[in-house]
Amino acid sequence: MKDLAVINIKRILRTNGTTQKFVAEKAGFTERSFSDLLNGRKVFRSEYVPKICKSLDCQPNDLYIPQWMKCHHIHAQNKL
Repeated sequence: MKDLAVINIKRILRTNGTTQKFVAEKAGFTERSFSDLLNGRKVFRSEYVPKICKSLDCQPNDLYIPQWMKCHHIHAQNKL
């Protein structure tokens, strides 16, 4: 199974229209290394999270919370 963080990084890239190349450069990866990370050819390490989050303008929780939980949380808040 793919790492939840990688799944969410790919989702954020799609949602924001951001390229892998842009994030790789901003986070200090080569294009190849970042691609390898997203495609399971390189181990995703916790030390990558701050740099990737900064380049995606997101919080670490955005990488580790499943999308369905985010939607459920927002829906629950709207009922209050």
